[in-house]
Amino acid sequence: MANGPSFIQTVTPAIIGLIGVGVGGALTTWRERSTEKRIEIKDAALLAAVIGGELDGFIAACNEVVQDDGETNPDTGFWEETTATPTFDPSKYDVEWRSIHEKIMFDIHDLPYQISFSNGAIRAVGEHDSPPDFSDWFQERQYQYARLGLHCLDILERLRGSAKLVPRPKTYEWNPRQIFQDKIEAIELRKAESQGSGST
Repeated sequence: MANGPSFIQTVTPAIIGLIGVGVGGALTTWRERSTEKRIEIKDAALLAAVIGGELDGFIAACNEVVQDDGETNPDTGFWEETTATPTFDPSKYDVEWRSIHEKIMFDIHDLPYQISFSNGAIRAVGEHDSPPDFSDWFQERQYQYARLGLHCLDILERLRGSAKLVPRPKTYEWNPRQIFQDKIEAIELRKAESQGSGST
């Protein structure tokens, strides 16, 4: 009488089938994850390009404020600023925020608060300043926006670095970091000297 199929002959095809299903599932998962990763990298690069460009514009606007000593209004005789107050609203940009590191994302979304805080500090100084030149107000305005400019330069470097974007080529000599640092140091020195002379 012919022997029936052995246990190994019966089980082996089932095992092979299960292995095939497992390998196929793993390959599918790997392909899906690879696709998601490529999309995430592209989303991060697009975000860095869009938001990076907007931060460049904000930094340039900060630089204009830092250089603004005001001019006299011929009608009132009072000094007035010649530059608009910079603004930045990240909520209006349609980008995939989850594609970047959460600390960078937080710092970008925190900018409106930082700007508001700086403007509050400027207003507080202005409430105790005197016409016609409002020198303390102008000084505080330059100081606060030099600080904001430096903060945004740091964010911008981390943002573009995380997305592995090539640094923007320099078309002309302009070093906003040095400009902001020099302004901050000069104003802090004046403040320290003023406080020192007031305490004597």
